[in-house]
Amino acid sequence: MQVVLLKTIDTLGEFGETVEVKKGYARNFLIPQQLAVRATTEAKAKIEKHRQLLVLEEKGRLDVAKARAESAVKKLTFVRKVIDAQERLFGSVTETDVMQRAAEVGTELLRSEITMPSEAIKTTGNFAAAVSFHPDVSFDIELIVVADT
Repeated sequence: MQVVLLKTIDTLGEFGETVEVKKGYARNFLIPQQLAVRATTEAKAKIEKHRQLLVLEEKGRLDVAKARAESAVKKLTFVRKVIDAQERLFGSVTETDVMQRAAEVGTELLRSEITMPSEAIKTTGNFAAAVSFHPDVSFDIELIVVADT
């Protein structure tokens, strides 16, 4: 039986593809779970129109992500208290700290867009945090942690 996929399924194919599956698999799983519809001319036309809209939306999201990346801050400095000679921090620098500090200098970041080099920064020094606005748009922010004197 031929069906048109409404969602990407790793083992079958991409959204909008027409694939051949067993009747029972289509009737008992794919169609009831709204993962696919029977491959009719109307269904193919409707899904193709929907696919074109999704492509335009994705292009818009990509353009917004590129613009955000161009205007984003690339270096942040944190001044923190240290507790010993090894310059371990009293506390740490986390995604939330990066998000708040970036907002102070005019760059809006979401916590989910920031990936720290380790779980949290607990010493002074230079570090890099990855920021990803889109799967195709990412960059690193240099994090400079210095001791409060």
